[in-house]
Amino acid sequence: MEEYLIFIGVALVIILSPGPDFILVLNNALSQGMSKGYATFYGIVVGQFLHVGALVLGVSLIIAKSQMLFEVIKWLGAGYLIYLGIRSLLAKQPADYEVVTTRKLKGDRQCFAEGLMSTVFNPKVLLFYLTFVPQFIHTGDRVMLKSLLLGSLFIVLVCIWYTVFLQLIYRVQHWFKRGRSQLLLNRIAGVALVGIGASLLGRAGFLRQ
Repeated sequence: MEEYLIFIGVALVIILSPGPDFILVLNNALSQGMSKGYATFYGIVVGQFLHVGALVLGVSLIIAKSQMLFEVIKWLGAGYLIYLGIRSLLAKQPADYEVVTTRKLKGDRQCFAEGLMSTVFNPKVLLFYLTFVPQFIHTGDRVMLKSLLLGSLFIVLVCIWYTVFLQLIYRVQHWFKRGRSQLLLNRIAGVALVGIGASLLGRAGFLRQ
């Protein structure tokens, strides 16, 4: 149970960190209307499902090929979290966000496609699935089943966050446009990611004497 709580904690930190998907949903919701924000969100979710499918097949193949390689990936995953955390801590305050308005409204399909492509071709999402999820797969586990379970749990958290986020956009639009607000989110995420990454390295024996 403890490791699932850790997984949820890290997943929430990553999901809440402002990124391409965050900006895309924000822009489409504010400039095109809330329905377009939801269409973008649905595309993001489908993209996440595609990544989970790749995860289930990829992790299984890696373990079948080399247990040592799998362990290396786990160590790299913990280091990657620390790297993301340091980047968030060193990030400069962005300029206040300006909504890009257009005369011609986008269709729901276009917004859906934007969300889908943003997620599918986002290397950070791929690296998260391939390096972080293996931290919670152990010898003797049913690899495909557990990979699917963890990937599905992440998607559930993504759905909860963007549902809440879109409601927040509707109610407090100006707060999300402020560079200081985005900087605060980055700082909180940075501290959490570095701490959790160091903890995972400790569990893997990297920091033990």
